[in-house]
Amino acid sequence: MAYIDGLVGVIGHADRAGPLEDYCTGLMLPADRKSVEPLAAMTAPMRTAAQHQSLLHFVGQAPWSDEAVLSKVREMVLPSIGRHGPIEAWIIDDTGFPKKGRHSVGVARQYCGQLGKQDNCQVAVSLSIANHHASLPVAYRLYLPQEWARDRKRRAKAGVPKEIAFQTKLQIAVEQVRFACEAGITRGTTAAHVARAALEGIAFQVADVLDVMKEDSGIAMNGLRVDGGACANDMLMQFQADILQVPVVRPKVIETTALGAAYLAGLAVGFWKDRAEVSRVWQAERTFEPRLSADEAAHRRTRWSQALSRAREWEEHK
Repeated sequence: MAYIDGLVGVIGHADRAGPLEDYCTGLMLPADRKSVEPLAAMTAPMRTAAQHQSLLHFVGQAPWSDEAVLSKVREMVLPSIGRHGPIEAWIIDDTGFPKKGRHSVGVARQYCGQLGKQDNCQVAVSLSIANHHASLPVAYRLYLPQEWARDRKRRAKAGVPKEIAFQTKLQIAVEQVRFACEAGITRGTTAAHVARAALEGIAFQVADVLDVMKEDSGIAMNGLRVDGGACANDMLMQFQADILQVPVVRPKVIETTALGAAYLAGLAVGFWKDRAEVSRVWQAERTFEPRLSADEAAHRRTRWSQALSRAREWEEHK
């Protein structure tokens, strides 16, 4: 109730408090459909017809501002999320809602994430902020396909405001990000987060390549020797050991390309008599032992695979 009371102040007339509470209650109840009609039956079974009209007016006709409501929600909820750590990510998403008819605003045959294919649906573009504890939508807008944007009769019948013009999903998302910046929403993701993500990406990709090598060769790996400029980064080396669950060994001389040329030249002039002697010159500088548990390493690799799948899906259906 305290949450609802906080929203009442931004929806205008006090007589909207009842429908607001009923509508929010209905959204949280178990139901296959969350349109006004089934919500009315669940929240007022003894007066369904009257409740249907009340909720229909509240959702479709009452002139309250969705932006004002979202702003109030952010004001009330964000401090609670922040107690569990800073905001770590901004999430832009397009969510599809399968529909049977063609009269709901924005309904068209388009890609629907819930179904994993093109079908009759509405699509909403949203911007959420998140940390490991929770996420919170801060901007939300229904996507209006071109066929809707150009159809004056259809727009008028559905009550689409005249000022709403066609925008691509990307344009809507950019507008939402701009709004969030202007509203002073904290962007918890810093350059340090981006740098760490890049380094972890290297480790995950190396692990994927080694999986393929193991599958082709049938040889299990019990350690990894590294070289190159990237291996100078201790964080990357430790994470690589954690993900692979084997020791990672860094040599004293990490620029192996130049060192290899020197070895070849030395062999050619007889400085070293054979490759066995050269191999004895190699020296380890540090060994990074796995610190993560095997279960946690497997969990992180699963999350990496999920992220790749989502990225591929976005590329295929953008």
